[in-house]
Amino acid sequence: MDAGVAAILGAVVGAGGTAAAAAVTGFFARSQTKLQLASQERNLDRQIRADHVSQLREPRRQAYGEFVAEASEQLEQLSKAAAALSHEPPRREEAMAALASFDRVGDLTYTQVLMAGPEDVAYMAAELTAEIARAVLAGGHWLLGDEGIASPDEPSPQEQMLVAINAAKQAMRTFRLLALNAVRADGKEPEQDQARARAASVIDRFREGQ
Repeated sequence: MDAGVAAILGAVVGAGGTAAAAAVTGFFARSQTKLQLASQERNLDRQIRADHVSQLREPRRQAYGEFVAEASEQLEQLSKAAAALSHEPPRREEAMAALASFDRVGDLTYTQVLMAGPEDVAYMAAELTAEIARAVLAGGHWLLGDEGIASPDEPSPQEQMLVAINAAKQAMRTFRLLALNAVRADGKEPEQDQARARAASVIDRFREGQ
């Protein structure tokens, strides 16, 4: 091979090596750019969720606080009614006064919690409100002496009321924990997914307890 041919081949090989190196460099540069863009997108998504949760925090804190205050007052009245009816002889006027305060169960504060969310907190608010309503209904039958409303296989109005009050107190404790989690949320994870997982766990626990 003469010197001219060798020089041409050397130039071709050199150009090919340079092109390959450039292609490899370009591939890694594009991959790095994609990774950076994906990371920026994740960071932006987390920031948006964090801002959203931050905006919801104060309205939720207010809605939860008002609901807990009202439900606590209702539970206190139910406990007074149950104690009065359990007394010997029953203090029916006292029980009637306590039960008369329940012109409606689950009003504005309950609606505010449903609107504020998230799903698991709203679900537990519904459970708590339902148990209070059951206790009020059973208390009314107990007050009126309607022992015959239950079949032989069902508990008496007295037992139904006491069971409902205890269930409402448990629901209140669970509601407080879920509400605290919702208020403390930082937006790092999608709220809907977290809420649904917590709601499923709560539902399972309630089903096991029944």
